[in-house]
Amino acid sequence: MDFYETKPFESGHVLSEPLKIMKSALLQNPQALGGLMEYECEGYLNGNEAIVISMQVGVPSRSPFGVLEQEKVAICLLVNNPQKLQTFSLRKNFPPLPHLNFSYKDTPRSLCLFDVPQMDRVYNETYVEFLFRVKKWLDRAAAGELHLAEQAMEPFVLESTGYMVISAEAEKKIIEGAPAFDILVSKYVPADESNVDYIEIFPSKGNVKESPLLVLPIKGKPSGDRCINHLPGNYLELADLLKGKLDIDLDKDILKFISDTYRKWGLKEYRNKKILDQWVVLAICIPRLNLRGTQTGHEIRSFGLFVPLHRLGKALGCIVEQPNKKKKESTFIFKDRLARKEDDLKKIRPVPFAVVQPFSIDLAKSMAGLTIDISDVRMSAIGLGALGS
Repeated sequence: MDFYETKPFESGHVLSEPLKIMKSALLQNPQALGGLMEYECEGYLNGNEAIVISMQVGVPSRSPFGVLEQEKVAICLLVNNPQKLQTFSLRKNFPPLPHLNFSYKDTPRSLCLFDVPQMDRVYNETYVEFLFRVKKWLDRAAAGELHLAEQAMEPFVLESTGYMVISAEAEKKIIEGAPAFDILVSKYVPADESNVDYIEIFPSKGNVKESPLLVLPIKGKPSGDRCINHLPGNYLELADLLKGKLDIDLDKDILKFISDTYRKWGLKEYRNKKILDQWVVLAICIPRLNLRGTQTGHEIRSFGLFVPLHRLGKALGCIVEQPNKKKKESTFIFKDRLARKEDDLKKIRPVPFAVVQPFSIDLAKSMAGLTIDISDVRMSAIGLGALGS
């Protein structure tokens, strides 16, 4: 069985206080822990100070959830937040369960142990109680009890690197399965001009040639699938993820999108070539189901494919570039086919966006839980944390 390994501490390293307390409890008074946990070693895991513990798990007979009777975990004190503890499973094939924190592909899975910010609990639990919290998480995972049956599923994607702001009307159109070019981007602020990438999306009211980005709405099948805990690193991984989780054939959706682009906008030779130079943003609508199979709403996830549309089409084999030396421009010819160039597709890296609504009176009322009708109200900009308090 393969495990992620820790890197030994340098000579003379002194273990930090929280990890030292846990190590002492494991070594000096194991009977108090019921013989359910055993200290193994210590070292660095991804640059963080860690102790490695072997835990006995209460696995029911015929458990289908992939948790073993003995699991090896690392409890880390994060180098960028010395007051925060984080727990990782070191087994490389640990199952993709619900309630795992975001982690990169091919790195240890991080256990989500709290349903509130951890600092709310730090001063209410001893470090020994923290060990039992880890043990209880593993026990519940083995029994399939991490997620309540009637509870809405976690977001399909846990991490984002930017924000997509969509109006209520645009959101409705995406949920209803709007065709391409029914929705336009009104504003795009790249990350180098702000802290994060920022996109505003509204229903089409202008010329698509003036839109800074192109939007491709995609409707997925109803899904009660677990969330994903790592981001796809390139187009191929994104296409595999969407096919496996949501039965979305991304290649065919983009082929149709490019075909519609040529038909709708008459892209012959150089006419409207600007459209082919624009980047594409995917707006994916997922009807979400809970574990009982009941729909709990719609989730919209977004990925930016920040390459020109002609480059994306060339990588999929449905656009052929023909250089024109006389006019010093290229003509892009559409071919109704798919002929993947996987090396080129690996170079296209999807950018995940968190989808939010623009701040408004209706949104503020919804967030604050207000049901009364408020008329003639003047609103001031306030911190969102103040709503409902």
